[in-house]
Amino acid sequence: MTHFLFSYYVPANSAKKVQTACFKAGAGKIGNYAECSWHTLGYGQFKSLQGSNPTIGQIGELFHETIIKVEIICQQDLWKNIEKAFLKAHPYEEPSYFITPILNKI
Repeated sequence: MTHFLFSYYVPANSAKKVQTACFKAGAGKIGNYAECSWHTLGYGQFKSLQGSNPTIGQIGELFHETIIKVEIICQQDLWKNIEKAFLKAHPYEEPSYFITPILNKI
């Protein structure tokens, strides 16, 4: 079974909702443990450009907010369901996320 690390950034006030959606889709299982994740608190910023439809902030203005970086182990065969749940739950129009292959055995 192939695993990867799913990392994403989410506003602090939406972190629980997004993480719960990912867990329900099968993310965060390591052996006999479930709902495993790592969180890092940070401060993010973005500027919405013309053509965007920002959930928060104004087009053309720099916006800052408290952000949580979440890292979750995922099975590759569950990725499509996890990604779908993540995108549906995340409040941003263009959420920032990435996956990193895991080479060690889990």
